[in-house]
Amino acid sequence: MNIGKVYNSYIVKKDAPLNERDVKIKAMEKNKSLQSQKPVSSYHICKALGINPANYGKFLSGNGNALSMKNVRNVLNFLGFKKQVINDEEWLNNN
Repeated sequence: MNIGKVYNSYIVKKDAPLNERDVKIKAMEKNKSLQSQKPVSSYHICKALGINPANYGKFLSGNGNALSMKNVRNVLNFLGFKKQVINDEEWLNNN
């Protein structure tokens, strides 16, 4: 058995929440810049996508756990950020 592969798999799973948090922080920054360019309110975004406005506000103020990755993607797509998603980190870094 290849112990290196097992250990690498363990590290990837162990660090997954940290990686997702980093991706959500990048998404939050992208979201803020896109929303400032468009005449759309946070309320309108939440209403159109069925997102809890309190959670969206928490997300914008830095709490990455307030929205799921699915909702983060939906918000960015709603704001005009269209990109085929391969993986979340690559999706944000290349745009």
